[in-house]
Amino acid sequence: MIRRLAVLLLVAFIALPAMAQDEAKDTAKDAAKDAADTAKDAVEKETADTAKEEEKKAKRAEVLAALDLPKKAKALREKGVDKEELKQALREARKKKMKAKDTKELLEAAEDSVDENGPVDNFGAFVRKKLDEGLRGKELAKAIKAEHKARGKGKGWRPKK
Repeated sequence: MIRRLAVLLLVAFIALPAMAQDEAKDTAKDAAKDAADTAKDAVEKETADTAKEEEKKAKRAEVLAALDLPKKAKALREKGVDKEELKQALREARKKKMKAKDTKELLEAAEDSVDENGPVDNFGAFVRKKLDEGLRGKELAKAIKAEHKARGKGKGWRPKK
């Protein structure tokens, strides 16, 4: 019996450090996994925060562009673009659900073209046609400039003296 007890104690004495070592390995693995999860969570949070910030900037830019639309429209009317044709162009842009930023670009391109080549007849119908063709942004601006160059009334707008 003493022998059995001695053997059991010897086995326990030998096995205990090995068991402790296995437990230490498991603890280290768990700690490494926890650290990796924490780092992953931090990166995901930072990415989400960056995306939210970019979304806020885009919304802010859209609001600012929308606030500029009346000023741009007024400038075009003052430069000889027919009020009803301008309204038609803006209605078509709204129907096609163009963003304010894109609509602002449309009006800026029209204003530049009017300055260079004068206004064109049927501006609203022209814009509707190009929107129906799927043009937006820079492509639409390019088409507007080409139309003004081809059919503009005169050498361009000059301020009244």
